[in-house]
Amino acid sequence: SAADHHALIIAGDFNCDLRSSASAAFLAFGSVPIGVQEWGHDVPPAASEVPAHGYSLSSAYSPELADEFSFTIRGSSVWFLDQLWFTPSALEVLATRSAFDGPEHRTAVLAQGLPSAKDPSDHLPIAVAFR
Repeated sequence: SAADHHALIIAGDFNCDLRSSASAAFLAFGSVPIGVQEWGHDVPPAASEVPAHGYSLSSAYSPELADEFSFTIRGSSVWFLDQLWFTPSALEVLATRSAFDGPEHRTAVLAQGLPSAKDPSDHLPIAVAFR
């Protein structure tokens, strides 16, 4: 249960937009509200019947980073497929790692996509330093 943990970190390839998805809603709010959309489609109402997780979680990557981490897939704007969530009552974000080596790297990734010779995965590393 949530009371049994001092701190919780959840990280992974969620393959969904951090701003608008059933996964992000579940992590942020503990449940999936009716009316949430995933990739432009309504999430089935049964998703709201999944029991709440009972944690207070926040994304380590705040909305202020949207310009750095947003890109387009098949004509849709996407923000953060790889995500890192944590319990802010027990942990404080000191720093986040940029997924890009610099502006030129970001431009190349957006122009050429992933994977590439420089980035052999379709994901870029993210990291967070906590206190």
